[in-house]
Amino acid sequence: MTTSSILERYKSQIAGTLTCFDRISISGTIPRVCYPEGMAHHITTKGTRLFDYHIS
Repeated sequence: MTTSSILERYKSQIAGTLTCFDRISISGTIPRVCYPEGMAHHITTKGTRLFDYHIS
């Protein structure tokens, strides 16, 4: 059995292809959590006590 790409296998039925980036980078701020009180509120509403939250 030979392996072929899906494009080769169905080339008679394909009118074109779309390409895109596999990763994107987004920069900016999230207004509701970009200050200490906002982040504290977000963490506590998710059910985590503020002093139990830590980054490993």
